[in-house]
Amino acid sequence: YGTLKYAKMNLDYGFNLVIYDLRGHGANKRTFVTYAIRESRDVMAVVTDTRSRYGNIRVLGLHGESLGAASTAMCMKYKPQVNFGVCDCGFADIENPIKGSVESMHLPGFCYYLAGLGAVIRYHYSFGKMRPIDALSENTVPMLFIHGDADQLIPYQNSERMAAKTAGYSEVRLIPGATHAESVLKDPAAYREYVGAFLKKIEVL
Repeated sequence: YGTLKYAKMNLDYGFNLVIYDLRGHGANKRTFVTYAIRESRDVMAVVTDTRSRYGNIRVLGLHGESLGAASTAMCMKYKPQVNFGVCDCGFADIENPIKGSVESMHLPGFCYYLAGLGAVIRYHYSFGKMRPIDALSENTVPMLFIHGDADQLIPYQNSERMAAKTAGYSEVRLIPGATHAESVLKDPAAYREYVGAFLKKIEVL
């Protein structure tokens, strides 16, 4: 339902949409998640393909939620030809939400390190590389970070950290009382207002 809310809002703003499921999600082939490493390359591939198919595009932006938001942020290190990015409840690094989950389940802290070791051995990907925030130090694409202030899975401070890190223009907007991936449902009017104001400020609307 949230996806429909995003779609309607962007259609109302006059945009056409390219909507796709991240690898391992939806109807895609089952596979493991790399928390924005491979996924950010997929975002870049979609941008490149869209530009090649529709050469007359004046404005192209990215809008992602949770892992989609983290992948959008991580994609910036590839210098995508986009005009803006909207990141909703993304993580700055995978360490803090995983450690938070370990604590919430009352598991010993070493479980995080065991999981990290297992990721390297089984999938050859390190938690230390799953850091979208590191992709933003040279980013000049305008970024809007939206987050629910009641998000316990990925705390809103993740968005604040990424906004502070990016080299270009950025905004952070918090939705009171919204938990993870709930902002557009909790207060759709405020969500629409924040996105619209951002797009006008960067002069793409």
